Amino acid sequence: MTTSALLLLQSAAAIAAAGLWLAAGFTAGTATAGTATAGTATAGSA
Repeated sequence: MTTSALLLLQSAAAIAAAGLWLAAGFTAGTATAGTATAGTATAGSA
């Protein structure tokens, strides 16, 4: 369930703010931002 939730959050974040989210993600680190940031920032936003 956790993995599915993270995937859904990542998808929602990418669709909602692809430009800013992807820019911050690639700048901070693809792996780190893709997992930790998506789980935290996306959950707080959505």
